[in-house]
Amino acid sequence: MSLDKLAWLKRTWPLALSVLAACGIIRLLPQMYLDFELSRHGTPVRAWYTDLNQDNDVFRYAYVVDGVTYEGKASWSDANSNIYAHKPGDELKGVEYCSTKPWLSNYGRDLKWELLKAKIWMSCSAFLFLFGIILYRLRLRKHTHLAVSAA
Repeated sequence: MSLDKLAWLKRTWPLALSVLAACGIIRLLPQMYLDFELSRHGTPVRAWYTDLNQDNDVFRYAYVVDGVTYEGKASWSDANSNIYAHKPGDELKGVEYCSTKPWLSNYGRDLKWELLKAKIWMSCSAFLFLFGIILYRLRLRKHTHLAVSAA
């Protein structure tokens, strides 16, 4: 690599922080939106087990809203669930669905805690995004100032 390309890389590396933070924000926003919707419009519903997927450590459940059957899935582990004692058709307590979007549901997640964690991660990502841009601008200004004074 030539020296000019290395100098460009040296000046622009802080933008990598901003790109990384933007990817984190993009990754976080969809789940944060779903958690927000469910925390505001969550309604308890009777549900039942339908299937156990041991390969992906999830089980599926179904529930009925206004005569339409919807399906959801939740993760499980051997340590904190008694999943093997249940068979398809057994009642599952603790399922909530979103009253404005009945195909969205939640089981076993504390939405307030999840939203708090998401807010913390979002704040850190926003700070990192701005920090990368500010650092780039400072390094660019320093490089431009050195180039002008050398000429």
